[in-house]
Amino acid sequence: MFALGAWGFWSDRKFFKNAIIVPGTITGYRENFRGGDSDCTMYTKIATFEFDGQKREVVDMRHSSSYKPTIGSPCQIGVNPNDINEARIYSKTNLLFYWIFILVGLLMIVLGIAVFMGELP
Repeated sequence: MFALGAWGFWSDRKFFKNAIIVPGTITGYRENFRGGDSDCTMYTKIATFEFDGQKREVVDMRHSSSYKPTIGSPCQIGVNPNDINEARIYSKTNLLFYWIFILVGLLMIVLGIAVFMGELP
């Protein structure tokens, strides 16, 4: 968990540090059904934005089962200046998600070491 959270945080931070930020609008979403023990629907945001005089579309890399995206809501889009076809939807929630993974991962590492060293039953 720690490694996944750290990689995600580092990847997003690196991308948005160099990205050109432009305004966008959530124009839709995709529903992805996940079966199994916990049947749930995952939602993926779709946003449109304008860059270099052209209207473009970006599909979010992340999925959420907690809410449907609100159509028409504004968002920020990061565009890679070296490859304008690479764009990501910016979200502070993603950063929080990464930090939760990092902290839970660290807790698991510390508890694992404590159990291994015989400090905890």
